[in-house]
Amino acid sequence: MDNDPFPALPELTTLQSATNWLYPSGCAAGYGIARLRVWSTSIPGQVLAVVTELGIGATVTNSAAEIHAELAVLYGPSTVVLEHWKAHGDTGHRFDQTALVRGEPKWRAVWPTDPPNPLHDHFQQWFARHRGELLGEH
Repeated sequence: MDNDPFPALPELTTLQSATNWLYPSGCAAGYGIARLRVWSTSIPGQVLAVVTELGIGATVTNSAAEIHAELAVLYGPSTVVLEHWKAHGDTGHRFDQTALVRGEPKWRAVWPTDPPNPLHDHFQQWFARHRGELLGEH
C-alpha cells in the first residue's frame, strides 16, 4: 500500500451521504455508527468513501475490515476508504487511508502528513483542493 498512488480526484460526484450510517463490527459492540460520505472519482469504477468517527459503538479503526467489506459490496472492490476523526493539534482533523492487505487492515496517513513523507506534497495539494467536500462543508 505504501507504494500505491493515491487517486487523483479532479472531480467528485456525490453518491451517498448518511449522517448515522450503521456498520458491522467484529468488536464486542457488534456495530458502530459513523457519518458516511461516498463520491465517484475520475478513475472509472473507483469510489472514495469517507467514514467519520462519531464515537458511537465500535470505532472505525477497530472495524476497518468489516467497513471495507461492507463498502466493497455496496460500491465495488475499487473503493478507497478514508477514516476521518477529529484529532488534537493544528489541523483538528485526521484522515487515514485504510486498505485490506491479505485480509489484514493497513493504514496510511493522508492528512496531515509529515514533510519527510514522500507523498507529503501530493497529499497537501489533494487535501487543500478537496477540504470542503471531505469535511462536509459543501
